[in-house]
Amino acid sequence: LRNGLTEAAADTAAHLLQEALRITRANKAGKLLDEKKYDEAITYYTELSKNEPTSADHLMGLGNAYFSRAATKQDAAKKADYKLSGDAYAQAFQVKKEDANLVFNAALAYQNASELALAEGQWREAVKLNSKDAEALSSLGSVLADEAKFDEAVRVLHQAVAEKPDNKVYFRQLGAAY
Repeated sequence: LRNGLTEAAADTAAHLLQEALRITRANKAGKLLDEKKYDEAITYYTELSKNEPTSADHLMGLGNAYFSRAATKQDAAKKADYKLSGDAYAQAFQVKKEDANLVFNAALAYQNASELALAEGQWREAVKLNSKDAEALSSLGSVLADEAKFDEAVRVLHQAVAEKPDNKVYFRQLGAAY
């Protein structure tokens, strides 16, 4: 594809080769991730993101790679990868503001990294996108409680309970916040 782009640069259909190359490279990065070659996937997604900084898909892939690699690490290295995952997801969300999954993943990654202030901001964005998302409300309430913002945690957890009154976990969280 690269050779074709060089040889047919003036061709009116060269943009089709460029798109095919873009898709092929994205597929290669995804394959590395599927094969659990996390370091290679991170390197590849980083390069793709530099070349296409407005591609939420590349940033999401980078977030996925760091998140997956974090599960293979311990302690500080694990938290560092979760933080990098959160950063990538948050960047992807800035590109694609309507994608609730991106902000949810950013919040979860930051929470796993013990980056509570960053997690709180992302959970608030997730709740803005869907104020009835009981899981996001529960997670926001949990972060607020961890930050010792108990009054606000209680209010948010009440909302989670109201959305899913059959979920016992939300009641336990609420009791703990009280």
